[in-house]
Amino acid sequence: MFFVYRMWREIRLLAESKPVIASMSDVAASGGYYMAMAADTIVAENLTLTGSIGVVTGQLELSLSLSLLYIYIYIEAILAK
Repeated sequence: MFFVYRMWREIRLLAESKPVIASMSDVAASGGYYMAMAADTIVAENLTLTGSIGVVTGQLELSLSLSLLYIYIYIEAILAK
């Protein structure tokens, strides 16, 4: 999923310096439509089959879990002495 976000981000960065136009012809499936959403303008033909954005992105926040794991390991080490 990170790769998809990076592509979308690069399109957005390019759009800051010049106009970006996404052109959809026959079919624009989920990923293609997601990339097109990063463009300034989307152009599609009358009969273009367009899919939904079935892309879900997210990031894991593990700092609390890793902290708790460290505390558990530390306590186990103390108790083992």
